[in-house]
Amino acid sequence: MGQDARINIRATKILPKANRDNLTVLNLSINARGEIGAIRDFILAVQQCPQSMWFEQLEIKQISSREERYFYFDARLAALTSQ
Repeated sequence: MGQDARINIRATKILPKANRDNLTVLNLSINARGEIGAIRDFILAVQQCPQSMWFEQLEIKQISSREERYFYFDARLAALTSQ
């Protein structure tokens, strides 16, 4: 999804999973960089994904006052799976 949206994923980290009833919540942390339009496309792709995925946490920061085109993007994604 990140490549399709044209964001540069700099780091990913698999976070501890959580069990809820008969479901498992998988957690993933993403650190990326990209233009705001590409970040928007990635957010929309996650929201429209046919699997049960959502953002637990989302932060977008301007890289610097001189660099207005690119932004840092930190997110924590969660997805449901059956056990």
